[in-house]
Amino acid sequence: MISLSLCMIVKNEEAVLERILKPVSQVMDAILIADTGSSDRTKEIAEQYTSQVFDFPWCDDFSAARNFAIQKAANDWILFLDSDEFVDAFDMPKLLEQLQAMPASIGHIHIKSLYENNGQTMSSTEPIARLFSRKLYHFEGRIHEQIVPLDASTEPDYFDAPVYVTHVGYQGNEAYRTEKANRNLKLLLQELEAQPDD
Repeated sequence: MISLSLCMIVKNEEAVLERILKPVSQVMDAILIADTGSSDRTKEIAEQYTSQVFDFPWCDDFSAARNFAIQKAANDWILFLDSDEFVDAFDMPKLLEQLQAMPASIGHIHIKSLYENNGQTMSSTEPIARLFSRKLYHFEGRIHEQIVPLDASTEPDYFDAPVYVTHVGYQGNEAYRTEKANRNLKLLLQELEAQPDD
């Protein structure tokens, strides 16, 4: 029987974490949280929904944090969500059929990103790879990390998973967006230094 773990990396998400975890706790077989240094009630809230809450010292590498989480997960099949993403719809029976039929494939989930444009809230939706077997795949890249095969000779197939998510990370006040942009710029420069030909 196929079992699915939701994995997340979080830091200081007390304002939104319950809104994320409460609905998915009804459908997930397990939830794993990797906390990268929260100073608020994030871990306390997470522990209301899972006993699998782990500390991960932040090292300026999103893939390292994600791979830590998936190795701690209770199940081989992983759904990864970010802490600014909320599940709108989830067809678990259909998803389990897909996982059974395509055990070596990567699932694209549907992510609708909200953003502001001239004072109006706009949205764009795209499929993003977030569902996979940790026996076959892991993350690479310090930032804008990608799911890649553990066996470099493998060419993965993809499927369209019935998971629909709203991403709010492009919203927030100017200070929040500036802080996030500065963090990303720092990581991108580090990645460029490490891989100048990429």
